[in-house]
Amino acid sequence: PPMLRHQWRDQILQWLGHAVAPGNVQMIMSGKNEIRKDADFVIVPYSLVAQRKFHRAGTGEDFQVVICDESHWIKEHSAQRTKAAVPLLRAARRAILLSGTPSMNHAAELHTQLLAVLGDKFTGFREFAERYANKKIVRYGGIRAEKWRGVKREDELSILLRHVMIRRLKDDVLTQLPQKRRQRVVVPASDMSALHNAERLFDASSAGAPLAQLDSVAEAFRLMCDAKVKSTQDYVCYLLDGLSGKALLFAHHRKMLDAIEQVLRSKKVGFIRIDGATPQARRPDMIKSFQADTDVRVALLSITACAEGLNLTAASVVVFCELYWVPGIMEQCEARAHRIGQSSMVDIHYLCVEGSVDERAFRSLTSKSEATSAILNGEMQGLTAESTT
Repeated sequence: PPMLRHQWRDQILQWLGHAVAPGNVQMIMSGKNEIRKDADFVIVPYSLVAQRKFHRAGTGEDFQVVICDESHWIKEHSAQRTKAAVPLLRAARRAILLSGTPSMNHAAELHTQLLAVLGDKFTGFREFAERYANKKIVRYGGIRAEKWRGVKREDELSILLRHVMIRRLKDDVLTQLPQKRRQRVVVPASDMSALHNAERLFDASSAGAPLAQLDSVAEAFRLMCDAKVKSTQDYVCYLLDGLSGKALLFAHHRKMLDAIEQVLRSKKVGFIRIDGATPQARRPDMIKSFQADTDVRVALLSITACAEGLNLTAASVVVFCELYWVPGIMEQCEARAHRIGQSSMVDIHYLCVEGSVDERAFRSLTSKSEATSAILNGEMQGLTAESTT
């Protein structure tokens, strides 16, 4: 997915930095890009995979290894990206498909992913769908159409999958994971003018009187909200598509909260929203519904209004759609999910625009958190990406 390009680059350099130079990891950002001959790793979003120039390495050879992240994105056999990705995977010496939800609605969605790794010897879509999914005939106006539902011959399909699939459940690896994992998630700026103005204000904030400095910093963060509101909406859409449990989404500005609420409503996701305008008398019932009701999957929360007093341990994912400049407030927000009563690892995402006020704020949060933990805990502990506590 496009929103994961930077994460893949960062992870490649984190784990293979001793063997791969940063310049040899190429991210394809638009259809105008060309794959470089010196690129050892090429990161191509699904939105561009249909372009044939991205089907071979810069040397003109087939790629040796093709990794298809969130492979349920190629589950529709008629989609252009699927028609492009499956031959690309089959041409590679090694093909790896990654997904937490390879089949989101019915068993027929597995066909294209199995075809990518099993090749020509694998059965066609119709034969596979009729064998492992339930067919329903529906009519739209005067048009007759087939719809696939559920699964049948589960044991047989499970045996087939075991030949090509390694399945890891969170419960299986929970003892290997930290109780809390913080990670920086890079999102692109969707408003470059707001981004540049935020940078200018943040740079100027160190020059004035203390109150003027605070006003400049606050305005810089408001502009950062403008700069990444669209890309944040895109990330929330991506998150919801693969979300199996519950999530807390934190933001600071009303514009961002409203934009995220718009996404939640368009995706028909059950949610609660608590911000400064939410009456205190209503909050306990809202929290109770989030904790107990399986249909309420998201809590949309104001950073400053919800940093204290809320028990939201039903969530195991926390997303900071905006950063805040006081590390203690951020940690208090994290503690809404990471507290007594939490039985799962808590995965915390900080959405940052690369090289922007966001990242400078993230570095500042890191150093402030390290200083605080050194005083209180006697050890250094920061808000670094992939740090564990």
